[in-house]
Amino acid sequence: EDACYLVMGANIGTSVTNTIVSIAHLNSPEEYRRAFTGAVFHDMFNWLTVGMFLPLEVASGFLLELAEAAVKSLGLSDDDEKRKKVEFIKKITKPASGRVVSVDKKLIEKIAKAKTMEEVHKLEAKTIIKQSSGHVLRDMPMADEEAGILLPF
Repeated sequence: EDACYLVMGANIGTSVTNTIVSIAHLNSPEEYRRAFTGAVFHDMFNWLTVGMFLPLEVASGFLLELAEAAVKSLGLSDDDEKRKKVEFIKKITKPASGRVVSVDKKLIEKIAKAKTMEEVHKLEAKTIIKQSSGHVLRDMPMADEEAGILLPF
């Protein structure tokens, strides 16, 4: 429950920090002007955001409800958090990226465990892309390099 207020306090705290950092550019008037302008813009954004969301949160608990809904949609529980590290980005992107293309991780392991260079070259000749009827790009010929660009996670 207190996380919302902590985040808002941290936003206000960064406003002080960026102003102090801009002062480090006092020796160069042009750099100082740009740094201070950026700091003030950042300050105004933070203060306006907190000024808008803090009363909304205090009055309605909207942000808490929104955060709880987001956690429920990820299927997380307190037990999950206690047992293992939860990778939020993977949990969010996996359903979508799995529909685009899928990578054969076992092939990567086989290449890593190969005993001879001949075995490595033989395994590298295979494609790392799994063929599946559920993929959006299943009929599109794609090199391993292209698949690597599509799946950074």
